[in-house]
Amino acid sequence: MTGLSPEPVRLNALQDSGLLDPTPDARFENIAALARGIFETPIALVTLVDHKEQIFKANIGLEHIHAIPRESAFCDHSILQTRVLVVEDTLKDPRFQKNPLVTGETHIRFYAGAPIITSEGHAFGALCVMDNEPREFTSRDRQRLQSMASIVQGMFESQVAESRAKKHRAEQRRAAKLHQVILDSTDVGFMSFSPVHKDGEIVDFMITAANRANERINGYTPADLVGSTILQCFPGLRDDPHFDDYLTVMETGESIHREIHYTKDGLNDWFDGTFVRFDDNTLTVSFYPITDRVTFQRTLEQIASLAPVAATNPSSYIRESLEIGTKALGMSHGFCAQIDGENYTPREVFGDTDMLQPGVTVPLNNMMCALVVESKNVVAIPDLNAPDISVCATSPNTMFKSFIGAPVYRGGHLDGAVSFASGQTMPQQFQSWQKNLISMIALKIGNALDLEAAFKREREQSEDLRAVLDHLPARIWFKDNQNHVIRANAAAASYVKASNTREIEGQPLARYFPEDAENMQAADNLTFANGVAERNIVASFTGPLGETRWKSSDRIPILSDPENPRLLVFVSDITEQKQTEAELARLNQSLSEFAFVAAHDLQAPLRNSALFAELLRSELDVQDITLNEEANSHLEEVEKGLARMREMVSDLYDLFRLDSQTIELKPVDLTDVALAAADQVTSALTELDAKLTIEKLPIVNGNSSLLIQLFQNLLSNACKYAEVENLVIRVHAETDIAERKVRVFVDDNGQGIPRHAMRTVFEPFKRLHQNTDIPGAGVGLSLCRKISNIHGAELYVDSSYEDGARFAMAFDF
Repeated sequence: MTGLSPEPVRLNALQDSGLLDPTPDARFENIAALARGIFETPIALVTLVDHKEQIFKANIGLEHIHAIPRESAFCDHSILQTRVLVVEDTLKDPRFQKNPLVTGETHIRFYAGAPIITSEGHAFGALCVMDNEPREFTSRDRQRLQSMASIVQGMFESQVAESRAKKHRAEQRRAAKLHQVILDSTDVGFMSFSPVHKDGEIVDFMITAANRANERINGYTPADLVGSTILQCFPGLRDDPHFDDYLTVMETGESIHREIHYTKDGLNDWFDGTFVRFDDNTLTVSFYPITDRVTFQRTLEQIASLAPVAATNPSSYIRESLEIGTKALGMSHGFCAQIDGENYTPREVFGDTDMLQPGVTVPLNNMMCALVVESKNVVAIPDLNAPDISVCATSPNTMFKSFIGAPVYRGGHLDGAVSFASGQTMPQQFQSWQKNLISMIALKIGNALDLEAAFKREREQSEDLRAVLDHLPARIWFKDNQNHVIRANAAAASYVKASNTREIEGQPLARYFPEDAENMQAADNLTFANGVAERNIVASFTGPLGETRWKSSDRIPILSDPENPRLLVFVSDITEQKQTEAELARLNQSLSEFAFVAAHDLQAPLRNSALFAELLRSELDVQDITLNEEANSHLEEVEKGLARMREMVSDLYDLFRLDSQTIELKPVDLTDVALAAADQVTSALTELDAKLTIEKLPIVNGNSSLLIQLFQNLLSNACKYAEVENLVIRVHAETDIAERKVRVFVDDNGQGIPRHAMRTVFEPFKRLHQNTDIPGAGVGLSLCRKISNIHGAELYVDSSYEDGARFAMAFDF
């Protein structure tokens, strides 16, 4: 791009882009929300500047405003340049001193906007953040805002590309109708019909053309079909809803594309069907079997729906997963077992059998899963009695005739296996979707076991933390916005004469301080409204003997959840230390600042525990309090355990997140995706003086954000494990017509991956290099593989590449 396009050209491009569609788009709202969170501003916008006004693709903070006249729009200035526009104080900038947004009720005092410029040089709008107070905006802030604007640019261009792709597909469909001979080279079934009329109504369709794929799909050759009517060949269609689709298409001329479950005429399959009226006398129908895909997707959806019980009741989760997998794979029995050395102990069993019972250990060498352990991979045997199959000695006497199993990893280590078996041999080899399905089931069961262990350790550490806090002399209250106690320590419980801390948790403080309850609630409300910590609040109070005593309080609002604000209160009796108030004030200030910083990062129950541990250690050090050996041991275990747990729980959360999301797939240009990912690792590339080449990549059906994350992880790994002076990274693609695949490669000339590790690098928590100076927990490539699976692509290490490492993604086309 050599410069910005002229204004008339920009406006025409904006009108033709389809971006002015007022339909809300959550993707842009998510970007705006992310920007507001990163820069901590009350307002974040994604804007488009039309010829008369500025409109919003995302609006957080100015929801009462639907559009802004262009002459008042800050972003109208941003689109005139290619860099981030920053106005740190609008009242000091002559361009904006009299702007209605500055002088009016919105009271804008700060603005930073990154122009959103397409690859064709059209500055359609900007990603901007605003504040009601002047503020500084560092060069790093500018770089981050520009990077986020680049993501929005990719989203804009993806939407424009999608519109163009729709037109292109329409042209392709017409071309396909004119070249019947091409149809016989495809696996998609095709037929064309002419309507058969009776009394002026269509009662049947004569088949005028068909391709050879029909024989594989429905058992009819083209010769069988052509010249017959559709109801002669498929009489069940007469009462089937999708026969009405034929009539509707012929009547309206509107094409229909939908999935069809046909259970008549000896068929029980799912099809992806398209019905098109070619002209007034011709209807074309194309259909492709998708039974395997539908079964795979629906099975994963069923398993994903079990996610809420994965950590709380893993036994139930495993049982239901085995039942779902048994039905999907067409087997009769399902097993999930722990494997310890030579011992095989079933965790759960689905299906009636006296051979294996949960909790009853048997020798591993008597089980087919011994092969799974040996290979550490999926083992699929359609016929256990086949002469070329070498299995365990007991297999001839077993009730099962077919088997498929996969390893279960827990904490990055082989923990057991999940397997399915049937008393019938399989009519054909296990398909790739079936192997992928059992791999996914094994992965999710392993994740569920990991999550259960993580929560168990969290609960144990929470109890350890409670024990440590109970040794503190200060009264600690953690309460909600209704003045109810969420948690308290022993000192607080003792002060209100409660027998233990759990007795007061969940209770209103008004029960213990009836005379002060109204003042407490008012003070809480004020603290929540201000949104800042109140430190070292010194006040007198009447002691139990009627004497005047002094207390010092710290009040720290926890506002990570705006709907449920909470308050952390530390109360210390400072009567004896009143003469040394200056030193005590310094101590409380230091403690409060530490607590405020910790509270700023408190976003989940686990982080609450971390906050208490950090505050405790600081207070002990400053006050020179030495805990007894047992209490100090508790605290050290809490600190070490929380550090490990925060990273592990965060990584596990990333792996489960895709199972609970609805992933929207649409045409995505992988060239744009790779470029966006490259922007995210610019600093690493610059530091290594690496050369990155991104060649022309295909357009695939996918999710732009997830694919950017995938490419970013691969590029980041290439940089982290380079260990060469002149790192060269190349991203390119090639098409395999024979296999109907397009493969995208990420090559580097680094140290490469040993052949023995090429399968295990994708396992969770599996790190090829044990260098602790290299950040990460070994989940990046597992996440990459999960993203590729969502896109129906295969991610693997190319073992034929010998000049470094090559990761390949194979997409269907």
